Amino acid sequence: MDVEIGKAIDAYTFNREKKSVLIDDHIMLDFIDDGPYVHEVKKSKSMEMAHEMQVKYYIYVLKEKGLEVNRGVLHYPELKKKIDIEFDETDKDEIESIVKNIEVVLNAEAPPHEKPEKRFCKKCAFYDLCYA
Repeated sequence: MDVEIGKAIDAYTFNREKKSVLIDDHIMLDFIDDGPYVHEVKKSKSMEMAHEMQVKYYIYVLKEKGLEVNRGVLHYPELKKKIDIEFDETDKDEIESIVKNIEVVLNAEAPPHEKPEKRFCKKCAFYDLCYA
């Protein structure tokens, strides 16, 4: 349901922008402008750190591909707000650490014994992928 709501919001916001930029068949940016800035549009009525980290991860991937991107913007149409996001070396180090931890889990012989039920997990559009 959350994915469908997100698609509906995407359909009526930022109509003049080039949307849905696919990178490496696994990252779908909402859009990039001439800044270049990475833009992410959220349906949520709450501004969360996870949203900021998502944009920073997208910037990290683009930088690894040689693009000079250091900024992003989170848009919350329901709240009529936007948040500017800057990317720096600290963010790069943090994302690389997170990616390494993910790789450890992915390369393990067996999945972790316990499901780390975080409070935000049940709201995630990908909940079924983790806990089905």
